[in-house]
Amino acid sequence: MIVVSDTSPLSALLTVDKLTLLRELFGEILIPSAVYRELLQHHPEVSGISFLRHQSVVDQMAVSALLDILDPGEAEAIVLAVEQHADLLLIDESLGRTSAKKHDVPIIG
Repeated sequence: MIVVSDTSPLSALLTVDKLTLLRELFGEILIPSAVYRELLQHHPEVSGISFLRHQSVVDQMAVSALLDILDPGEAEAIVLAVEQHADLLLIDESLGRTSAKKHDVPIIG
């Protein structure tokens, strides 16, 4: 199963020391570079978490198109989910969820 995540769900779980729940549920979680950078600002321990794999987005034009309404982490997470044909995108912000649905990305959050 391919699961991509935005910053907020990961940050919330890191805050309550429950991030391992995602590993138990899904195994590996893909995060785009923008999400990785955002997480590092408030949770430097993320650099040592092996089941979070950060990956660069290829289609930067698609990301740019989404930046009009979304932050970089959300935009990159949606595009990465499309590129990887993800089974799920973990995202909780309303605009991000709406944008993901428009791109036929299955969401949970």
